[in-house]
Parts: sequence; structure tokens; C-alpha cells
Amino acid sequence: MLDVLSKVKQSEEAAQQLIGEAQQKAVAIRADAQKQGKAILDNAKSDAARLSEETISHARSDAQTWLENSRSASENECRTMAEKSQEKLTAAANLIAERIVNTL
Repeated sequence: MLDVLSKVKQSEEAAQQLIGEAQQKAVAIRADAQKQGKAILDNAKSDAARLSEETISHARSDAQTWLENSRSASENECRTMAEKSQEKLTAAANLIAERIVNTL
């Protein structure tokens, strides 16, 4: 009978030891998971910041290109309008001069 009680006590102690080891492993696994999760989150934040900067840089570059193209197109259009205006002004001046000459 003592032998059975001794074995039961040994089994209970072994079970308690296994429970303690399992709890320690669980704590270690949780700590490792939190560490890995933080590293993944930090990497994701870093990647997002880098991607954001790249997107902003591309947008600025595209906007600058669009601005330069628009400015060039506007200058060309203004030059064309000025030339047409000058032609019409010259034609108008010639017409006025012709009418003045014809009335004399």
C-alpha cells in the first residue's frame, strides 16, 4: 500500500513538474510571439513610411512635369495668340490707313 501511495505521489510530483514546464514554455512562447509581432509591426510601419515617401516623391515629380508641360503649352498658346493679335492689329491699322487715304 505504501508503494502505491509513493507511486501516486511521484506521479503527482511529475505531473506538477510537467505543468510547471508547460507554463514556462507557454510564457516563453508568448514572449517570443509578442517580440516577433512587434518586429513585424515595426517592419510594416517602416515599409508603409517608405512607400508613402516614394508615392509622395512620384506625385511631386509628376506634378512638376505636368506644371512644366502646362507652362510650355500656355506660353505657346500665348505666343500664337499674340502673333494673331499682331496680324489683326496690322490688318486693322492698314484698313484704317486705307480708309483715311480714300477719304482724302
